[in-house]
Amino acid sequence: MPESVTSSRGEEIEMLAAKNPVMKKAVGVLKKLSSDERARLLYESREKARRDEISRLHGARAEGEAIGRAEGEAIGMAKGEAIGRSEGRAEEKREMAKQMLARGMDIAVICELTGLSEDDIRKST
Repeated sequence: MPESVTSSRGEEIEMLAAKNPVMKKAVGVLKKLSSDERARLLYESREKARRDEISRLHGARAEGEAIGRAEGEAIGMAKGEAIGRSEGRAEEKREMAKQMLARGMDIAVICELTGLSEDDIRKST
């Protein structure tokens, strides 16, 4: 890179640093790291460790979310199946009660055999 471009860029950075305390501090850190090989290597090592940790945390979070979703789906399926079986048994009892009434059975006996209330039996017919 031509020296005029480098020096004009350097002058621009120095002007920004003179106007902005945050930039001044950043330029100071940059100069120190640029001039000290050991400090630069230490900085790069710390930055790599920081990026690796962020990546590890993102991976762990994604894994946890996937496990949570799978567990939630399994729970939902089990609850849905239980509700479906319960509704199916109730419907079967109502259908059985209809058939018993159609054959002239006493409603009290039907209640005893099916576990349904008289109101449930009357509503289902």
